[in-house]
Amino acid sequence: MAELSTILLSRRIKAFPLFPLILLLTFLVSGTLMSGLLFLLWIVIWPLSHFYYRQLSYYLIYPVWAQLVFLADWWAPSEVKMFTDAETERLIGKEHAVVVMNHGSSDLDWLIGWLVCERSSLLAATKVFAKRSLSHVPIIGWIWRMAEIIFLDRNWQTDRTCISTQIQKISQYKNPVWILLFPEGTRFTRAKHEQSLAFAKKAGLPQMKHLLTPRTKGFVQMIEAINESGSTIRAIYDTTIAFEKTDHDPTLMNLIAGKPVKAQLKVTRIPIGDVPLEEEACVNWMHDTFKRKDEVLTDFSREGSFAGRSFSLPRRYYTLINEIFWASLVVALFCYLCLKLTASSYFWVLPALIGCGSMALRYLADVTVRSKSSSYGETSRRSAPPSS
Repeated sequence: MAELSTILLSRRIKAFPLFPLILLLTFLVSGTLMSGLLFLLWIVIWPLSHFYYRQLSYYLIYPVWAQLVFLADWWAPSEVKMFTDAETERLIGKEHAVVVMNHGSSDLDWLIGWLVCERSSLLAATKVFAKRSLSHVPIIGWIWRMAEIIFLDRNWQTDRTCISTQIQKISQYKNPVWILLFPEGTRFTRAKHEQSLAFAKKAGLPQMKHLLTPRTKGFVQMIEAINESGSTIRAIYDTTIAFEKTDHDPTLMNLIAGKPVKAQLKVTRIPIGDVPLEEEACVNWMHDTFKRKDEVLTDFSREGSFAGRSFSLPRRYYTLINEIFWASLVVALFCYLCLKLTASSYFWVLPALIGCGSMALRYLADVTVRSKSSSYGETSRRSAPPSS
């Protein structure tokens, strides 16, 4: 009971607006600084050596992404169980791979994916498919531009070339890299599910209860590029994510308020050579994969857990140390600024900054929702490229 009271008190403290604003301010200041340094590195080092740029940029990208993972790792300590065999557990974080995930109805699927990447020492070496518009988002988009993220325009002529080019670049990485892929292209909602069912019925595709019909055209192009480039990508991790039921919804705003989530991931390692190269067979492979995912989620909804062997990757202290360092620095600077403002005629700037910070927090939280949305059903699910 004492422990429960401590947890509840901790949540009340974390929900106090000042603390989320400190986290936001820390992210904005450190993210802007790291983006600037990364830009200088990109101008000076990239033209001379792609290898050394990638090695050095890792240490500028990690401090920013680690602050996001910190939310689920330490701020609201969340449980993440992985269900897979011993051989796959041994290989996690040690090879180039494509991680094929489902979105679900939560806006935390991407963050749980990043948490697994961090605990596998791959956080700053993780790539995603993202809409081109996200490249303009402050800090996140800036860093993605210089981190060789795969941006898509929803124009197949340009996207096809972009996918092939980026896969060739990723194949040059000496250290392991993961590509996180969400073939559904958008979050699960009732309206989008109804559109998905209607499309699947018309196209003769599997009708699923828990998932949307996946986009396949970009995946086919990616598999083709992997094989043509002699890529070092050796496997696909078919990863199905689900959240256990708690007294609150698994959302980013609840996480910021100190409310942890309980996530489970069912992982099946598939050698890249087992994926068909012929276009129609590759398309069918993806649909069959999502049909199996849907069956796994049906079992989860009935049993409350995935079946089989499970383990948890150990939480690392790097994200905590990183957050303490940046937060201490930023809070010290902020306090100094507050003292200067209150002693001057510009004291009104302080509440204005707090108000702007509150709006910025809402904006960044909304970005995670919009980045998972799309005009579902307006384009063919057989031909639309994947989106992160």
